[in-house]
Amino acid sequence: MSPRVSVDRPRPERLRWVGPTSVRVLIMAIAALGALAVVVPTAMRYVDQQSQTRQLEQQLSQAKSTNSQLQTEIDRWSDQKYVEAQARERLSYGYDGETRYRVIDPQTVVDETNPKTGQAIEPGAVTFPIGKEDSWYGTLWESIEVAGNSNVSAESASAADPSANQ
Repeated sequence: MSPRVSVDRPRPERLRWVGPTSVRVLIMAIAALGALAVVVPTAMRYVDQQSQTRQLEQQLSQAKSTNSQLQTEIDRWSDQKYVEAQARERLSYGYDGETRYRVIDPQTVVDETNPKTGQAIEPGAVTFPIGKEDSWYGTLWESIEVAGNSNVSAESASAADPSANQ
């Protein structure tokens, strides 16, 4: 056998840039792009799942907090003394023989004078003069007229109607 002799063959101009190194680089680039195509969607899904996990953990902690508050409220209402205190406060209940007082805000108390006569109104039931000459609709109309003619100061009218200030 004769030894092999290597002969340099001339390459055409269009393939002159292709060498063994450039082919390896091209193959490595294709392999890297393929790996990137597999890894990127998986990594994005992982990041999305981590975000969802954090949101669910926040919702869970809020639900536990709400549950704790509601359980405390249930425990309060199972105590008989608390129920009694709430009934006394909210519903104005009292024990037998106990006198309950209600304090009225002095700004909400209306004058106790009859606008028609100017005399003091006695405590008790309100009587309406329904007779032959006064009918119920006459009394109703009269009360509407009295309400319409009430003296309202300019300051209280402007406080009640915010559009009057503009």
